[in-house]
Amino acid sequence: MPIPTGSKKRHKARLQERNNQLSPANVLALKFTDKISFTKKQRLLIAIPPFLLATTYITFRLLTDLLGRSNGYLGGFLFYWSIWCGLIPFLIVGSEALKASFNDSENRFGKPKWVGIFFLAGPFLSPFFTIFLPKVVDATWGIVLISAIFAIINGTMEEILWRGAFIKT
Repeated sequence: MPIPTGSKKRHKARLQERNNQLSPANVLALKFTDKISFTKKQRLLIAIPPFLLATTYITFRLLTDLLGRSNGYLGGFLFYWSIWCGLIPFLIVGSEALKASFNDSENRFGKPKWVGIFFLAGPFLSPFFTIFLPKVVDATWGIVLISAIFAIINGTMEEILWRGAFIKT
């Protein structure tokens, strides 16, 4: 994108370029006085998390009261996966953008690479060492298998929501 002449035009062009390439690292680099313009979809996504938390909390509470703890949790996760991780991203960004979010990337972990790896591994390693390892000795193979299937489904669905919808938009 060519930069127009004049300091106000250059500043506006620089802001527009930043808005077009908004990433967590770019957000941190913004000055407090810089203005960010959001698209309609981005504003919608910013408003979604409180509704996600409220509806998911209510759903889990209602379903565990109605169906018991195990079936209620399963029903709560099915609600979260189907509505928040499936339907909402599909309606906001469409199927092509969701598919594209799983394409291979040259800079898969961001820059610096160690930060991306830390944030990718942290949520896995922390509960693995503090919760999983001490309890796995008492678990049956069936529980381990169901937990692994659950983790794969949950991880995939969360990627669709957080990467597919939020990052692609």
